[in-house]
Amino acid sequence: MKTAATSGRDLLERTLSTVLQSFTGGVRAILAVGKGLFARLRDAANSSSLVKGV
Repeated sequence: MKTAATSGRDLLERTLSTVLQSFTGGVRAILAVGKGLFARLRDAANSSSLVKGV
């Protein structure tokens, strides 16, 4: 049987985990967009790769 303290810790852990996952997902999305924009600046119009000709 869970106590109030155990339930509170569980809720806090789940909340922090969700926030952290959301934050890291947002950072990854921003980096992917930045990489794509940089690739377009290097005239790689059909690729988000930083290597020319890919």
